[in-house]
Amino acid sequence: MDALRAERAEAAYWATYARNIPTSDDTRDTGAVPVAGGYAICLQGSSIEYGLGVGTSRPLREDDLRIVDEFYGSRGLPSQLELHPLVAERDAALLSKWGYVPERSITMLEGDISTDPGRSDAFAIENLTSRKNEWIELVAAGMSDAVPADELDRLRRTTYVCASAASALVAVRVDGRLAGGGALGVTGDVAFLFCASTLPAFRRRGVHAASVSARLALGRSRGATFALMTTPAGSDAVGSAQRVGLHPSYERTRYRKRVGRRATRI
Repeated sequence: MDALRAERAEAAYWATYARNIPTSDDTRDTGAVPVAGGYAICLQGSSIEYGLGVGTSRPLREDDLRIVDEFYGSRGLPSQLELHPLVAERDAALLSKWGYVPERSITMLEGDISTDPGRSDAFAIENLTSRKNEWIELVAAGMSDAVPADELDRLRRTTYVCASAASALVAVRVDGRLAGGGALGVTGDVAFLFCASTLPAFRRRGVHAASVSARLALGRSRGATFALMTTPAGSDAVGSAQRVGLHPSYERTRYRKRVGRRATRI
């Protein structure tokens, strides 16, 4: 699958979810606005508050970055963009002019799942789509040891948002106990794997690989022929995903605009 098309597909998936949420006090700032092939996205109270796929249809212009600034500024948030490396390199001068600085790298993994990826019999796989709260508790618990105490509410909100956006919620059991889980999104022929974790007591035992494999199989059963997954660069999740058929494709960069920085006029 063309990498830029994959970026646009992921951005459209989240934007569609953001635009279809009923408005309430908890969602009044949730929304998405199109920008140069992608979207500036805000899922209120979660960590999904950045642009995706931006600049994948054409070079970025100043009016694009102005739209991004207005979208996030009206919500009291800093402007952030997660950019494909081709976009980041091509538009580096404009991004610098507008005060954007690289914050962290994200590894994109992908794979063809047009054939059966197989599944290990060493783990019991459970579909928790109809038991969303149970899945949220499981996945949030698996992430909580890596998050500062003052970010736990945000973590739980992010997990809730991911559960609500997902096409399916998968869990892995070890010796009858819930050990980890992950979310699956399917749109057209693309499966997105996101929001996964493993409880500390079960790490380094293949739980994450089992979760990835189960979601690939489920995505294939729903018509997907291609799968995408993102993870922080250097994460152990890269190795476990590789073992079941996904491979690192490229690293995109999260950019954050420096507070108070305005574009330099020339």
